Amino acid sequence: MKKRVIKIAIVSALSVLTSMSYAQEFKKFSVSAGWLHVILILILLLKMEPQLKSVQFQQQAF
Repeated sequence: MKKRVIKIAIVSALSVLTSMSYAQEFKKFSVSAGWLHVILILILLLKMEPQLKSVQFQQQAF
């Protein structure tokens, strides 16, 4: 589960970075939208961290 979340975050960040580099005319908008996307991903990861820790704890118990 944790590896999957990390892969999703990396792919999302890379797609945002590539879309920012291609947007020449809407540079300011794309940068702000890109950073907003990255911040949202980080917030989601921080919210999921307790769930990931509980899954790891359950796996260690077995």
